[in-house]
Amino acid sequence: MELIFSRNDPINTIITTTEGHVLYKIETPGTDIVLPGKSTTIKGIAPDVTNNALEIDTQDRIRELAVIDWHLTESSKLRYDGMELDLSEFLPPEGSLGLVGRPRVFQAPGGISYKWSFGMVDVPVLRTNDESNKIIARFRRQRFGLIGKASHASLEILPGSGEHIQDLIVITFIYVEMLRRKRQRGFRVIGFLSGA
Repeated sequence: MELIFSRNDPINTIITTTEGHVLYKIETPGTDIVLPGKSTTIKGIAPDVTNNALEIDTQDRIRELAVIDWHLTESSKLRYDGMELDLSEFLPPEGSLGLVGRPRVFQAPGGISYKWSFGMVDVPVLRTNDESNKIIARFRRQRFGLIGKASHASLEILPGSGEHIQDLIVITFIYVEMLRRKRQRGFRVIGFLSGA
């Protein structure tokens, strides 16, 4: 399944299917330049359940799925599924530090461990955190069409891999992508200041 971002801003976007069905709305008041003290709200489509069958129609409603409270001097918090979690504990860094950060690991319901790492082009890739290292999801950057076809940014969840934890994939992606962008932005500033 391919999730399409309406904007190249993971904290202020609408995520749809390739057919245009809205799945998520992500909002953060203000700008992402100074996140501490701000909250990102992730809303999802909540289908009505009637006659013990799941039906998606005009009765659908938006529900608050999760909130990320961004902090600078302490761990950012995730409010999800009736819990408040420290993101440094829920998505701890693991492994060696790369140019755009360290891989982040989390455990999904069912006990399976997953790892967000950064691929060859420094975009997040989600894999199982085991010997198989199976790719579950990967981010594709927005293309402006200067070379090749223009396309919106998207998050691809590979068939038969992560559909059962789609909400958690989207939530954790938003967090790791913002960490990656902040670190990347810091390297650009350092390069500019040093004349590199």
